[in-house]
Amino acid sequence: MLLPLLFGVVFLDFAGIFGYSDFAFVCAFSLYILFFVIQKGTSRTSFILSLFFLIIMGLSYIPTGFGSLTERMGEWFYLFFVFGLLQYTKEAWHT
Repeated sequence: MLLPLLFGVVFLDFAGIFGYSDFAFVCAFSLYILFFVIQKGTSRTSFILSLFFLIIMGLSYIPTGFGSLTERMGEWFYLFFVFGLLQYTKEAWHT
């Protein structure tokens, strides 16, 4: 249930509905963190999402070059990658 909602917010952000403000980042990422605290998720999901954004960012760079869409995808990639690293560090610390 979380992933379709998260991707909906991300694609609305790519479309410029939020005026390229950080409101979408705060809302979606807060929801994502809350979900992982409740569900006790693993870092694998965050890394898969960050890999998805990295691939899409690379593919969007080919036709459009460096633009606002590519930059936003890079920001989403960075958020999920750093959160995945923090989750992985926490998982490794507890084992």
